[in-house]
Parts: sequence; structure tokens; C-alpha cells
Amino acid sequence: ANEERFIVESLRKLEQMQPVAIDINMGCPVTKALKHNWGVALMGDPRYAEEVVRITVRHSRWPVSVKLRTGLRDDPEYLIDFARMLEEAGASWITIHPRIAAQQRRGNARWEYLARVRDAVRIPVIGNGDVQTADDALAMLRETGCDGVMIGRAAAARPWIFWQIG
Repeated sequence: ANEERFIVESLRKLEQMQPVAIDINMGCPVTKALKHNWGVALMGDPRYAEEVVRITVRHSRWPVSVKLRTGLRDDPEYLIDFARMLEEAGASWITIHPRIAAQQRRGNARWEYLARVRDAVRIPVIGNGDVQTADDALAMLRETGCDGVMIGRAAAARPWIFWQIG
């Protein structure tokens, strides 16, 4: 949701599930999301994105996180400013997939951007992107200083990756 009435209704429905936290997805690059100003499209309008986070934080009983990408274009300074804005808006942590929207899952994730954001904010930063093995996850932690690693498709293909990391 990206309007207050829909955010409030979504939170009410989620309450029945007793979530641990609420995540706002500002990382989805698919066309349907972009057409509705969802997903990574929210990164194109920082004031609007900030309002979505503030509304969600105000109405949520749980911590609110935001998953995002590098942005709509490759601009690391914009990403840092955007991450700081999310922190100021009340996000409890952020998860970053360091690719621009147009890349989707192609090309290499820019892990160096994770380190730059990690140094710029006080909230936890979770890294995502190009984590296919336990060694990748450990390398991301070591190379970026991230507070954690989000594993997506690799977990579905190789669920034992968590055992290997442990």
C-alpha cells in the first residue's frame, strides 16, 4: 500500500498474523509495481516515500523496515541521502539490493554501495544480492560491514545454505 487508508487497512489485516515486523518493499522493479507507483518507483519521489514510511511507522505496532535498491539510476549519493531519509522517517532497519531497477537481477550487485550506506546511517543495514553460497554471505558481511545478509532465490534452490552459514 502507498496511501494512508490502504496502509492502515493492511496493518489491521496483518495484525491477525501476529507479525514480528512490517517491511515496505521499495525494491520491486516489475512493470506492474512501477505503473502503480509501488516498489522501486517510490525511490523516484523521496518525499512521497518518506510519507509512506512515516504513515506506516505511525500506525504500526511493530518495527518497520524498508527493502530498496540502489534506485532508478546509478547514483550512490542519492542512495545515501535516501537511506538517511528512511532512517529519519522512522525505519528500524533497511535491506539494500544494490542494483538499479533496470538491471533487475542482471549484472553484478554493487556491494561497495552497501558499505557506503552502512557508514552513513545508524540503523542496521542488511545486504542482499549475488548471495548464492555460504561463502558469498560471509564475504558480504566481511567486505561491507553489513549487519546481516538477506538470502533470496538461493534459499529456495539450496535451503541448506543456512546450515552451511551456521
